[in-house]
Amino acid sequence: MSRRQKWIWIGLFVVILSAPLWLSFLGFFAWSPVNCWHYDVDIRSGRVRYTRYLLFAQVAQRVEETALSKALQPEDLAGVQPDWHRVAAFSPGVHHSPHYTFHSALGQMRELEMIWRTGGFTPAARRASARQVLRLWQRHGHDGSAQEYLRALSEIALRSDVASKGTDEEDLPAPEQP
Repeated sequence: MSRRQKWIWIGLFVVILSAPLWLSFLGFFAWSPVNCWHYDVDIRSGRVRYTRYLLFAQVAQRVEETALSKALQPEDLAGVQPDWHRVAAFSPGVHHSPHYTFHSALGQMRELEMIWRTGGFTPAARRASARQVLRLWQRHGHDGSAQEYLRALSEIALRSDVASKGTDEEDLPAPEQP
């Protein structure tokens, strides 16, 4: 085999081996660990985990606190094991994520943060409402269960804003009973 043929074979081999990576940039292999990133929520603490995969290897992972998790007290989290659930998965060239049971969780946490600001929620009210959102997620196993509660909180926050008063724990809707 001539030297030129040898380099052609090596080049062909490299192209074939790298094809999955290049195809993933074009949107093929959507949401596969060839090239993707995931967002997960811990439904016991409200923290968010970001994980990045490239060529089936995890290349990055970080866990971030959210406004919801920061509203909790250390005793709320003592001895609690994380319970991670997928929120979204993304890949290059694919501009949407599959629908997961906690697909709206990140949006609900941002909505809760806006409600707190609008209604001037006290730290006790923030903690109580954060705990209730987490309880609803855990009890029902999906994020849809918290939507009605967030709607009620939003109404309370708007009334508090119009009245130029803060929102305390006793102003909140009664927690759902088991």
